[in-house]
Amino acid sequence: MHQTSTEQYFGVDAVRAKSDALTITVVPKWGSNLISIRHNATDYPILREPESLQQYEERPMLYGTPVLFPPNRLADGKLHFRDRTYDFDLTEPDRNNHIHGLVHNQPFRLVSHKADDHGAEIITEYRSAEDGYAMRQFPHDFRLRLIYRLQNAALTVTAEVENLGAEAFPWGLGYHTTFTHETGEDSFKLTVDKKWELDATRLLPTEKWEDFDAAKWQEGFSLKNVALDDAFYNGQAKERNQMVLDSKKAPVQITYGADENFLHWVIYTGTGDLGFVCPEPYTWITNAPNLKIGEGVTGVQVLQPSEKKAVSTTIQIADK
Repeated sequence: MHQTSTEQYFGVDAVRAKSDALTITVVPKWGSNLISIRHNATDYPILREPESLQQYEERPMLYGTPVLFPPNRLADGKLHFRDRTYDFDLTEPDRNNHIHGLVHNQPFRLVSHKADDHGAEIITEYRSAEDGYAMRQFPHDFRLRLIYRLQNAALTVTAEVENLGAEAFPWGLGYHTTFTHETGEDSFKLTVDKKWELDATRLLPTEKWEDFDAAKWQEGFSLKNVALDDAFYNGQAKERNQMVLDSKKAPVQITYGADENFLHWVIYTGTGDLGFVCPEPYTWITNAPNLKIGEGVTGVQVLQPSEKKAVSTTIQIADK
């Protein structure tokens, strides 16, 4: 059984999709935030959810799945592309960076929601030309459409980026996915093979790799009291690109997969004891267009006029 409906989430318009296994909630006004995934059999909150509207507004990046376009930071708020420099707002002033992109706090439009025997679907979209906030910083007309497809215990999110303007532009996309996670007899696995060295003050890539134990990350380890805000590269993304999260305290195991466009992952746990983990898949790495290394590594992609590109991630839930 699959079904969809419009709802209220702390008094804000939302849309819900339900299968036999899962119930998901998307809030278009909050940057099309996939704010909730619930395990129906136990009502377990797979994503970290706020307890009130006030709590959400205090730290919106740490609830649900904020959409990052572009992801992470731009040094000095600058984006250099070919012979042009774009000036983004310094939304992280203490580090003199722009952070988290243009759309995570902008309203999306609910295009449609429907369900049939094969699954449930929610579609939202954002148009930059209708948003003065975005056009002031990145004056390109583009459409970002998000398609949420729920099929029993699997949720696939497809992002379609379309260039509706007359000029090419660079783009990158990511998700600040925040899973509920209680440590202690837990396991976290991630298929990455390189770790970006980050400047300790501004958290920007130095364009060097840092030594790390890739086998440990691929085989799994406990996140108990592990504070992370680290960036990784997966050179084998075409073959395998996923995170697996398990905890004895949770009734489910979570597998979070991304297609080959998502070459990078940032893992954030705060102080390591706050009951969540953020595995953030990115198509481009932090500050990517300003780095001097190749686009094949940084993940910078360019959309030509009238061109459209789709990228996908999937959250798969397994009962234990």
